[in-house]
Amino acid sequence: MLLDPIPVPEHLEVTDFHGIITASPQMREFFELMRRAARSDAGILIRGETGTGKELAAAAIHELSRRRRKP
Repeated sequence: MLLDPIPVPEHLEVTDFHGIITASPQMREFFELMRRAARSDAGILIRGETGTGKELAAAAIHELSRRRRKP
């Protein structure tokens, strides 16, 4: 499915982080948290409401981790 791009005001910087697209400064902070989590060997619990992107966050963390080539 292809969607038309949504116009973003020029003063906002759009970031694409492993398929998660945002112009929110708070989300960019969350991206850094995900990068830090990916460097850890600890298990990670992602909680949140339905439809908030938990699976996208988990996939991004996995792709950034040393375990990316494993299940």
